[in-house]
Order: sequence, then structure tokens, then C-alpha cells
Amino acid sequence: MKIMKNTTLTLMLLTLIITSESSAQVSTKYRRSSISMILMETPGLGENKELILNAYHNNPFPDKYNKHDVSVKNTGTESMTITDEDLILSGYLKDTLSTPMAIMKASLNPLKKLRYLNEDSTLATLEPSDKEMQKVYADKIINSNEIGKKVIGTWLNKKENFEVDQDLIIERGMYSASASDMADTMDAMMDPKDMFKDMELLGNTYTVINSMDFYKNEPVARMIRDLAKVEAMKKLVGKPQVLIDKSMAALDTIYEKTKEGYTVKCNSFLYKIKWNESTGDKVFNTFFNNSITDKKLAWDTASFMEMEFLGKTVSSSIVTFKIGEKRTLNEIIDLQVRRTLDNAMAKLQKEFVQFRPVSPIVSTEPFSVQIGLKEGVEPKQKYEILELDYTELGIPYWKVVGKVKTSKKLPIWDNRQGAEKQLDSEGNEVPPFTVFSGGKKAQPGMNYIRLIK
Repeated sequence: MKIMKNTTLTLMLLTLIITSESSAQVSTKYRRSSISMILMETPGLGENKELILNAYHNNPFPDKYNKHDVSVKNTGTESMTITDEDLILSGYLKDTLSTPMAIMKASLNPLKKLRYLNEDSTLATLEPSDKEMQKVYADKIINSNEIGKKVIGTWLNKKENFEVDQDLIIERGMYSASASDMADTMDAMMDPKDMFKDMELLGNTYTVINSMDFYKNEPVARMIRDLAKVEAMKKLVGKPQVLIDKSMAALDTIYEKTKEGYTVKCNSFLYKIKWNESTGDKVFNTFFNNSITDKKLAWDTASFMEMEFLGKTVSSSIVTFKIGEKRTLNEIIDLQVRRTLDNAMAKLQKEFVQFRPVSPIVSTEPFSVQIGLKEGVEPKQKYEILELDYTELGIPYWKVVGKVKTSKKLPIWDNRQGAEKQLDSEGNEVPPFTVFSGGKKAQPGMNYIRLIK
């Protein structure tokens, strides 16, 4: 029976590898959301700021999204000046508290910050708390850097002379061959203007701003150990010394395992381009209008390229090492940043349906996809099977054709940075894929999956 299990697993692994290699070219190019990522530099980065920035910039870009460069990669909050206009844009200073009860209630809340508007303190308004200020800083980064314009500028391949084209839209949109020549073809199947109505492609363009706070594990691990020793000694009074020594050694072992590295808290702010048919028309009519000679003026005065705030998530990560395992500070920081950003992306994908990525199927024998714990895959999760279809205008879109869920029998692939090699109950290495149940009629290169819940 054991030989049969090993043979089956080996055959399954070979099938997956062969299928993966044969479909790799197809799988790497498909319609997906586009994102830009910005690191908000705060004092929370601590004394290893430069190492963290280096690790952040060297971190592999999430491969389930198109990389949408907007030139702004990281920016610091310490050099920012927050004005009342910034606070109003972020939703503060808008409501006036004018009754004694309302003012007293707000003043008793330690999380609220009051600004009195007159000398006798009978009028007040609310300012953001220290915690809420991170959102204000994130909004400031979006607005002061005109990220909306940069996002659309990337889509239009904006040159230094402000000339634009539709090449990137055609490439990422996976349009038919006739679409690539439509600018020069009068009888093309599709009007060039119609591509700007591709809400699923252009509308799913996001900017993620991450803010990370690093806390050393050692002080916390030491405090937990010392408190645990005090409590243990209370229970070990009168016990043999050998038992006391053994208990203390066990607590020291836990301390040694958990003292290295950092615990990181990450606040992630998700923004999306404001895109609808009206915006698409304005973009096309403004930047592809040959009668407009001053392209720079048209760009500078355009007021319809904005980002909207979707929401925020808070994630955390802690990395521990084997006892005796030695790593340099640079290696510790690099692993911590990668794990933190993976967790942050997975949390955003769970919280915001429209941000969930599309992933290509590698094989259907069994149904396998190259996603795992790094992407937040969990037991019993359900995914929809997608297939590319076209609207009457010739615009591609994802059509739902079925459902699958994570397999009950096989483990989820641990593809997190620094993860140990996974072995099954027989001691065999787990294949580098996550297996799902269902979807027998799906085909690699034609079908994809996306998380439902």
C-alpha cells in the first residue's frame, strides 16, 4: 500500500511539472488587475530603515498582478506638512460640535482629538487621532503626487512630449489581433474609443500604500519568559531540583526560538482609479484629440484623473528561527519584509472582492494551481472558475463557468518566503501546488480561478 501511495504521488508530481512546463507560456500572460505599490516611510521603521527600504525594493512583485509603475516608490511622513485642507479632504474638520453634551462626550473619549473653535470652548470640531493620521498621510501621498494622473499616464504610455498611445491597453487587455491594427484600419471590428469602456481592465487599477512598524522580538520574548518563570516557580515550590531545572530549561528553549527577528504590524491602504464610461470618454477625447495642440496644457488642467479610497487592512507577521540557526541582520530583515508584504496582500484580497487576483490553472489531473499560504489560501475556501469571453463591443471579460474548493485530503502548499520543505505522512515532498476538488472539465491555458470566500 505504501509503495502504491508513493508511486501515485510521484506520478502526480510528474504530471503537474510536465503540464506546468507545457502551459507556462500561456499562464504567464492573461488579463489581470494592475497595481502600483508605495511604502510610507514612518518612524516605525526604526533603526534599520535603510535595510528595510532595500529589502522592500528587492521584494518580488506580486505575480498575479500587472506591475503599474508610477515613479513614486516610497515617501516619508516626517517631511510632510499636513494642512487643514488635507484634513478636510480626508473627511475631518467637517462637523461642528455645538452642544455641551456633544463636546463633553468627545472630550472624554481618549481616541478623539478636539479642536475648539472659539474662546469659551462652546464650539469644537474633531481632528484625526494619531492612529487616524496614517490615513491622512496616505491621502496626502495620493493627492500631492497626483497618483491618479500617473496611473492613467502609465496606461497611455505618456511620453516626455505628452504623446500617448494604446499599446499597453491592447497588450494587457488581450484583445484580438485585429484590434492591434485598428488605429490604421477604418473597418476594424472595434472602435478605438470602446477600449476605454473596458471597466474590468482599466477600472481594476489599484495603488497600495503600506506602512510598517517593526518591533524587536527579544524584549517581548524575554518578558514572557521571565513572567512564566515566576509563575512556574510558584507551582514548583517543594519539588525536586531536577524538575525545576527541567522546567526552567524548557522556558529558556522557547525564549531562544522566539527572540530573533521582529514582529511587524502593517497598515495597508487600498486606492482604486475612478473609472467609468464618462472617464473613459474624457480620457480618449482629451488625449487622442488631434485638434488639441497643447498636450501639456491638456494634461496639466485635466481634473478627471482621480483615485478613490476603498479601505484599509491591518496585518502582522512574526518570523521565528530554529534554535542555533544563524542569520545576518540583512537576511532577517529581508525575510521579515517579504513575509509582511505577502500577509498584507493576502489580507487585502480577502477583505476587498474586486482586488482578488485571477490565477491560471496548472493542471486538472488533479486540479492544481500555483497559489498557497503566501496568497492566503485556507482549507474549505471556494473559488470560481473563469473563462475569457467577449461583449458585443469586442471587450474581453471573465465569465464564471464553475466552482472548486481546496482539497480536504492534501495540504495547502506553503510557498511563503523561508518556509520549510513540506512532507506528507509518508515522508514524500509535497508538490509545489495547491490541489482543489472539482473542475474536471476545466482546461489549463483556458480557465483560471478567483477566490469567492
